[in-house]
Amino acid sequence: MNNIFTDTPIKKVDPKTNNESSYYDYLSIESRGIYHPEILEEPVNLLISLHDKSLKPQLLKIIEVFDISIDKYWDTKSNLPKISAMILNDMSEVVLNWTFKSLKIGISISQNKNDSIWYYALNNNRGGLSTEYGQLSNDKNYLELEKLIELAIKTNN
Repeated sequence: MNNIFTDTPIKKVDPKTNNESSYYDYLSIESRGIYHPEILEEPVNLLISLHDKSLKPQLLKIIEVFDISIDKYWDTKSNLPKISAMILNDMSEVVLNWTFKSLKIGISISQNKNDSIWYYALNNNRGGLSTEYGQLSNDKNYLELEKLIELAIKTNN
């Protein structure tokens, strides 16, 4: 399995054609192993159709952080919402949103990696709103995102 903290694509060999392709271009259940189509369908479809070489590795990393975190923390007894995905700003930005009853996680992936961010908004029981955000420019930031995904899943259970 691909290390979620590397931008280097893993080379895969298509068993039907025996051709080598990069991990980014050959994404399927058989080649990935862990996969949650019920939650990650839109981001995965966007990844497959995306041609921007600066956005694609970042989106793959985000998908893998979500996929691994969901697999790690979700007990499958509760339903998790689907993650929505869209392209904005003349195809120079990808936005992901994961919306729960009282929590929303958003991710904005920009061509300039230093401008890519995660954020969340949490409605507390007293009608207040808590928000926080962070960059996605290094490994530590992806660990923060994993903790946020864990919080969302545990809050939803």
